[in-house]
Amino acid sequence: MISQIHEQKLFKNHYRIQVTYNKKEFGYDFIEALLCLLHSWHFNSSDHALI
Repeated sequence: MISQIHEQKLFKNHYRIQVTYNKKEFGYDFIEALLCLLHSWHFNSSDHALI
């Protein structure tokens, strides 16, 4: 479970994002991988949905 998401504005148009997941800290790469996984899961499961 994600317990914390922290966004910090470093300067104009530059941000740092940290996610705490299972008591470990992750950065943007983790979020990007998670979003890709959720995106592929959504489209794979909707292909089998009954309309």
